[in-house]
Amino acid sequence: MRITETVVNVIRPAKIRMLNETEMLVGYASLTFDNVFVCNSISVIWNLEKEKYYIRMPKHVIHDNKTRDTFFAINNEFRRKI
Repeated sequence: MRITETVVNVIRPAKIRMLNETEMLVGYASLTFDNVFVCNSISVIWNLEKEKYYIRMPKHVIHDNKTRDTFFAINNEFRRKI
């Protein structure tokens, strides 16, 4: 499986929001795999302590504000590809 398209939408500086004291939500991404499967609403996070970006996969609210990842990488090799 390979990533065939990547779209990143950066949030305007005035709309960037702090998720906690060390993380800021700075954008959203969409990935297309093998031109047949799309994953939308991937959060792009900036970590202030480590000074690097990472992604957070989409979540689904189950109940009582508890969430569950909708999509996720099963192993580290694929996580690195993303």
